[in-house]
Amino acid sequence: MWFYKPDRVIASVQMEAGTELVPAEAFLLDKGAEAEYGETVLTINTSLPGEYPITIQSGRFIYEAVLRVVDSVPPVGQAQALTIWMGEACKPEDFILYVEDRTKVTVTFGESPDYSGPGTQEIELVLTDEGGNQTLLTAELTILQDLEPPVIKGVQDQEINVGDAIAYKKGITVTDNHDSEVTLEVDSSQVDRNTPGTYTVFYQAVDSAGNQAEETAVITVRELDEGEEYREEMEKLAREVLQECISDHMTDRDKLYGIFWYIKYNMSYTGDSDKTSQINAAIRGLKWGSGDCFTYFAMAKVLMEEAGFETIDVERINGETKHYWSLVKVDGEWYHYDTCPRSVAHNKYWYCFLRTDAELKAFSEKYDGYYTFDTSLYPATP
Repeated sequence: MWFYKPDRVIASVQMEAGTELVPAEAFLLDKGAEAEYGETVLTINTSLPGEYPITIQSGRFIYEAVLRVVDSVPPVGQAQALTIWMGEACKPEDFILYVEDRTKVTVTFGESPDYSGPGTQEIELVLTDEGGNQTLLTAELTILQDLEPPVIKGVQDQEINVGDAIAYKKGITVTDNHDSEVTLEVDSSQVDRNTPGTYTVFYQAVDSAGNQAEETAVITVRELDEGEEYREEMEKLAREVLQECISDHMTDRDKLYGIFWYIKYNMSYTGDSDKTSQINAAIRGLKWGSGDCFTYFAMAKVLMEEAGFETIDVERINGETKHYWSLVKVDGEWYHYDTCPRSVAHNKYWYCFLRTDAELKAFSEKYDGYYTFDTSLYPATP
């Protein structure tokens, strides 16, 4: 028996991508009739524009039709300003704060950024969805030029005994306004750890922009003191003395003043000492309170260094007898420091406490070259 199949459906129906699937009845010419989709509709991604074959069943008849998924709404988005450094590049996505659309959106530059120099420029960004709809956004790109060198901190002069190892990088840090890591290069080629003397070490750090920082440190290699085995005893005695003559609330100058007068009050001049060992001389002064200028010098040196001060040994030249004293660094400057008493003939009431080169020169010219020394070997005072 032959049945007539009536023409009940529209060939194609259009819907907006990302919206709810249109009902099957939308395909019927007779709006009062009922219909349902065939199983093929389950395979359709209605968020993706395209033409999809489907089947519609109405009554006992099955019809073929096309579901057209279109994207006619352009994307919505917001751009943000971006700052980079010269030598860096950026992507279009770096400018995007957010994007909204029912389909996938790609971001491209209208024109590529100009990376040739520093400054601020306007960038055009094109948002394109899968339906080909476009939205134009603009944003500012600022390119910075790095002209600031790295900062090297913690470089300090060091003193070692002959043969000791040196930790050149211990306590040293390098920071930079741009680079998170900057390599520190150390040139210690001039240092001979097996020969007493003073040597210069060079520190260099270069950032990615080529900015360079340099620092230097002096390594003093000293001959092994004959009393080296007693260093711990000397330092212990020094710490005990410091508890008597200084306190934490004092300024650095007050601490040096306290040490100066402790030695003045607790030492007596005898005119002899063991000049082969600063350690033995210091212990003699700390324990027994007697000795000559070398003892006074050695005792003052260990007390100042245990209190955290940096010192340099100074020695008289062009005199019939040797004399020893220190340079001490306070408030960023070097000053002469000598606790040893002098005779009446050498102005016993003139105290060498934080004196300058000029003051020592004037004194020496008046009193037999008492503080004559080779100024080229030492840092200048204020």
